[in-house]
Amino acid sequence: MKNPSDSGDARPSPGRFRPFVQAAFFAAACFAVLETVFPLPDWNPNLLVRFSPLLALTTFLSGGIVSFFLPSLLLILSALVAGRVFCGWACPVGAFLDLWDTALRRFLRIRRLRRPQRLDAHSLPRTFKFFILALVLLAAAFGIGLAGWFDPLSLFVRTTTNVFLPGLDHLLFLLHKNPLTGRTFSFADEFFRRRFLLEEPFPLHDTFLVAAFFLFVLLLSFLGSRAWCRFVCPLGALLGLLSPKPRYRRLVYSDLCTECGRCTVKCPPRAIARSGRTTEAPECLLCMECGTECPENAIRYSPASERDEPLLDPKRNVALTRRGLFAGTIAGFVIGPLLKPSSDENPGVIRPPGVASEREFLSRCIRCAECVRVCPSAGLRPTGFETGLSGLWAPRLVPRTGYCEYTCNDCGKVCPTGAIPNLSLVEKQKAVLGLARIDKHRCIPWHEGEPCVVCEEFCPTPTKAIKLSHEKITVKGTVKAVRAPKVVEKDCIGCGICETMCPVDGPAAIRIFPSPHPSEKPVRHESARSTAAAHRDFRTGFDHQPPASACKIS
Repeated sequence: MKNPSDSGDARPSPGRFRPFVQAAFFAAACFAVLETVFPLPDWNPNLLVRFSPLLALTTFLSGGIVSFFLPSLLLILSALVAGRVFCGWACPVGAFLDLWDTALRRFLRIRRLRRPQRLDAHSLPRTFKFFILALVLLAAAFGIGLAGWFDPLSLFVRTTTNVFLPGLDHLLFLLHKNPLTGRTFSFADEFFRRRFLLEEPFPLHDTFLVAAFFLFVLLLSFLGSRAWCRFVCPLGALLGLLSPKPRYRRLVYSDLCTECGRCTVKCPPRAIARSGRTTEAPECLLCMECGTECPENAIRYSPASERDEPLLDPKRNVALTRRGLFAGTIAGFVIGPLLKPSSDENPGVIRPPGVASEREFLSRCIRCAECVRVCPSAGLRPTGFETGLSGLWAPRLVPRTGYCEYTCNDCGKVCPTGAIPNLSLVEKQKAVLGLARIDKHRCIPWHEGEPCVVCEEFCPTPTKAIKLSHEKITVKGTVKAVRAPKVVEKDCIGCGICETMCPVDGPAAIRIFPSPHPSEKPVRHESARSTAAAHRDFRTGFDHQPPASACKIS
């Protein structure tokens, strides 16, 4: 490609403005996450994850609500026109990785591990992201939700909700309580907590796995800039497949290029050939770093024609892509059935209101943690390995941490796939999450003969699912008359506020146990430790034996 103008007419590369554009998109993404609080604003702030074509495709395969993902058409259009421009300019995870890479090189002065030649974008390891893409798509067809594990938009929301905001929450709380810094940070603590954070510090013990995965993403940077984007990200792989020959791409003026190789070294995804003249378009992030580095101003970004320089060995690129997709497909057939839940029954954890089938819920849930973020009591928490690998990071209710607010139905509103049904407030208030049971060996009135009416007072149901009855309790040989609580099973919805507010130290004296839905048959759960523990608790001290279907172990 010849330069139509003299080299003296050099213009600065548009890549110089990329950090500012990235900062703007990153701030918009953070704003959307921060606005996802109870009560929700008039606009639905779950817009961020709805831009992902990968989540749209897997939601379609799993039978979720695809109409929520209409904004993803913008990313598809941008890929057809300008390749992976989203990855280079708008992705919040990409912006964070660029900032992290800058911190490693400039501020911390940590040298990256020597990059072996086999990790270049033109070699086999780059096909691993196509392997992940095929695995995710096939898993969705099997009814297994893996897309949210790797999708960068879901990853950003999940990490921000479960790691960064709780960290900020605890930091402000500690600074506010410290006598030396209390006055200085009291305003910041009150401002952020009143607008974006919870009244009490967010629990951190359930966020370890989320933090560990994001740490893995950061540690990949020691293999090279944007290593996550080059080797793992399935959304980047999908956008690359959509843009084998984008209309707008990197072009080189042949009469100015001296083949110095500086652009090749500068390119974060290693998408430029050693000569510097040809580009592998599906790998190019259009970050324009090469344009800022070129001493001859020989690089332009404009619509290409058939006469412009060819892409980098397109036949070989297609073969590598097919190889990764084929390997991922085979792995999907092998791994898919192993990760699929064994039944539709809830395996010992309490899911959000309206969830009727564990299998359907896990297939549609993208682990974005939007529901965890919007929960006003911090009762919804990401699941660890309690339900196996298939349920990792899916939301569950932990009543001792927080309860399901009776006047809130926002979790269904922010769920972008319909995994949590969008129930009206009246329908949500009738949805049964579980059943409360009283441990008479720990309950203050039943065990000590002292008055306590906390659970009855906080029960939000109109007819009160917990009622007080006059009982005579024998304590150390002395008979005491006391009003003791009892659970009215037909009125209990399992919201968990009684367990949250129970004043007993340690495990609550009243606990919520998940109950199967009436339409489902009881299923064995020999390996479900939580269900077995529930059965043991019922037999050793709770007020009534549960229904046989609630915790049948055979």
